[in-house]
Amino acid sequence: MIIGIFLRHIKTYKGINFIPISDSSSFCGLVGENGVGKSTILESLDTFFHHKDWNINIEHVAKTDANTPYIIPIFLIEKKKLKLNTEEIIYVEKIDKALRSNDPSGLPKKTRDIGVRALEHIQNVLQNLENPDEYYIIAIGINKDNTKSFGLFKNTITSHFNIADFIKDSSQEKILEENLTDEAEEDLTDESEEDLTDESEEDLTDEAEEDLEDEAEEDLEDEAEEETSIATKILTSLTISKIFLKIIDLYNYIYIPKELTAEEFTKLHNREFEVLMGKTLNQTLDSFIDKNLVDSINNKLDSLVSTINENLNFYTYKTPQTRQQKLRKTDVYKLITDAYFGIRQIHQNFDGKLIPITKLSSGEKQKAILNIASILLEKNHPQNKDKYIIFAFDEPESSLHISACFDIFQQLHKTSTFCNQLIFTTHWYGFLPAVIDGCTVIISKDKKREHLYDFVNLYKYREETKFLREKSNRYQQFPSSIKLKSINDLVQSIVCGSMSDKPFNWIICEGSSEKIYLSFLLKELIEKNNLRILPVGGRDEVKQLYNHLSIAFKDFDAEISGKVFLLCDTDNISNSQLLNDNQHKKLMFRRLINDSNSSTTKLVHINDTTSSEPTELEDVLNSKTFINTLESFKEIYPEILIDLVEDNYSKIEDNQYLPSAWAFRLSPVSPQRKKIMSFFDVTPTIKSDFANVYIKNISSNDDLPWIQEIKDFFQS
Repeated sequence: MIIGIFLRHIKTYKGINFIPISDSSSFCGLVGENGVGKSTILESLDTFFHHKDWNINIEHVAKTDANTPYIIPIFLIEKKKLKLNTEEIIYVEKIDKALRSNDPSGLPKKTRDIGVRALEHIQNVLQNLENPDEYYIIAIGINKDNTKSFGLFKNTITSHFNIADFIKDSSQEKILEENLTDEAEEDLTDESEEDLTDESEEDLTDEAEEDLEDEAEEDLEDEAEEETSIATKILTSLTISKIFLKIIDLYNYIYIPKELTAEEFTKLHNREFEVLMGKTLNQTLDSFIDKNLVDSINNKLDSLVSTINENLNFYTYKTPQTRQQKLRKTDVYKLITDAYFGIRQIHQNFDGKLIPITKLSSGEKQKAILNIASILLEKNHPQNKDKYIIFAFDEPESSLHISACFDIFQQLHKTSTFCNQLIFTTHWYGFLPAVIDGCTVIISKDKKREHLYDFVNLYKYREETKFLREKSNRYQQFPSSIKLKSINDLVQSIVCGSMSDKPFNWIICEGSSEKIYLSFLLKELIEKNNLRILPVGGRDEVKQLYNHLSIAFKDFDAEISGKVFLLCDTDNISNSQLLNDNQHKKLMFRRLINDSNSSTTKLVHINDTTSSEPTELEDVLNSKTFINTLESFKEIYPEILIDLVEDNYSKIEDNQYLPSAWAFRLSPVSPQRKKIMSFFDVTPTIKSDFANVYIKNISSNDDLPWIQEIKDFFQS
């Protein structure tokens, strides 16, 4: 797949830009307002893979080679898919090692921040991979003149190569070493010139300054006449050319631009349609139209022309020497395509009635394109295992009614499971909470009209957008539209999804760890009842969402058929009274408490005044499973879990549920218990790590009895 891309002077992107695309997820969204540059990313990939025309930024007037426009994707490629010889493996491993090193020292000074963000994104991708050593990270692209480029990573990558790899002669090697040193210092040129100017103003006369400038110009001319740098040697080498072609051949990029009509897309000889079918129309025709048949046609046509010429006496039919004399196989294919397939049009079956695709509404045509693509990708998925299929869709929600947007994004997410990567653009934010996993980058511009990119993992959508808002408030950069749309589109998405023909049901919880437990314990509801579990980043966010949903459920009570269950912890902050959900049979808000009178966990109304200690989800787990899971972390965190010994465990009867808050004999305020529970604060992801191990240790469907109340709500 493609995890990111560098664009330089492409359409709306002035200068060098790095756009993160994926953190290893196959479902990738590009979100932002109209004109911000979402479609440019998909168009640039089309230019890269299919040699389309370059759309250069109109403000790019520099004509020097050093400032040439380029497109450089960062590829994530399984090693087993990329068939390389020994020398090619050496090259690729050096590139991969350089990009994994996370070393910013070789980055150009002026654009170091951009390079650092790219290196950080690569590290994020590697952390998400289950087996990162089974993949190559390769950044290589093309300049406007079709030469190869490493972009910002030129020095970073070339530093891992030896000059001896290219030049055997020691004298030439010495020259290249000198050039490599010069090249490494190029990034300091502007800074050095500024320092030199300052020094000149203080210590040098105008005449001496002119001498320095003349000398510098001569040095530059001499340098230009010397041997090319090691970077140029690498990029112009036959080995890199072969690697580049193998990478390109590994990818099938299917691009559906906003302007592509359903009629054009569904033509059997359309390139995108042919890729989806897994075979070109010419390949199919070639299987039964052989050279002998074409030769026979040519011979008979020649005989016909000869007969006519004989009858015309002084006149004759003759082809100019500069023109093709005979029919070729491709000519025959074109005739068949135009005469046979050109008159056929795809129809959609509506309850037994066939409707031409030309008669569908614009929105229905959009849905048809996605449906056809999804069907063909699913059918040919087993045959595409040796390729990377990237399906790119520009604004799939275009022309659709808001009620249909939810469904088409669900279809997009499903389609992403039949290809290696699905990239789409949109300015509708309603999909964000609706998908189970994936990623998106929010593209915006600051006050200086420079692009900003906020990358969000959809599994932790609300948590990460909350963090981005807090971070950006300090710098006043996060777009105000996101602040407005994040909650409004979320509510809109939930309500619309709850009103569809096959309604979605929802659980709104606080964090990602809760989602892990609930997804496992309620997996049947997820499969059979269209249940979606959405972590929103905290108790306040759950409450805010409940207030919005209460109003929506009141206004659309008759139309809503899906249900929403909101769940939060109990903290030591006094509860503010919320709207009573008794009036909404399909909306329920509960908080977790441990009832000391019954020694069990209860789900109480958010406004319930029952007293309880602060209660988090880690306090209401099954004590036996909780202790077993904690013990598996003891070797990793021996100091924190030093008091995790059997003498400190509570006595638990077989088949008894005891909340994990009471799993120890230790007093809640004892130093030993506080130390054990501090385990859940050692890293930002420790709660999720613990949850993933916990669900593997669950041995009974009744591990958490309080879950049954949630099941009953959705099944009643």
